[in-house]
Amino acid sequence: MPNPVKRVRPNPGAQITGEGWIWWEGEDTIEHNFPPGGAYVFNDEDEQKNFSNGAWLQYHGADGFKATWQVNIPEAGEYDLWCRGSFDAPPGISCFKWRWGNTDWWVCEREMEPIDIFAIREWITDYWINLGSVWLPAGLQTLEIAGMPDSTAFAFDCWLLTQKAFIPNGASKPDPGSQQSSYN
Repeated sequence: MPNPVKRVRPNPGAQITGEGWIWWEGEDTIEHNFPPGGAYVFNDEDEQKNFSNGAWLQYHGADGFKATWQVNIPEAGEYDLWCRGSFDAPPGISCFKWRWGNTDWWVCEREMEPIDIFAIREWITDYWINLGSVWLPAGLQTLEIAGMPDSTAFAFDCWLLTQKAFIPNGASKPDPGSQQSSYN
């Protein structure tokens, strides 16, 4: 019999940093309106162990859902923004939109190439996507996402900003010598 899911408590604002990169968990929002439950909830500990920190922010039927994270950027510069999760929408429909602070919204298209795909169940996969490059000033910055009309589901396992080349490998961070930092 499988072991039950372990409870993971969010740690809003927590992040892990390494040389040239910043990592934070999907469940560590400072604010969101995702209801509990949903089709993407882990069934058991075996599913859960494949995720960064053993949790993710998720729900199916994503229209109208929003989440916000705060990230401390140690050095101003150009970063590649990566996200690991599950994003589902019918062909031609956008999954979610995102922005830093009050900048213009960018859209995560269904057609973005998934990398390092992992099958959780027959109809749910987890994977990395590269959302592109963004210039960010040093200091506390706010990332906001919002669901798009007709998007069927999305789930956020973890995020990565990096100034270095990154080759996704499941929930592995870019540098095993990373350090935990918090700015709450």
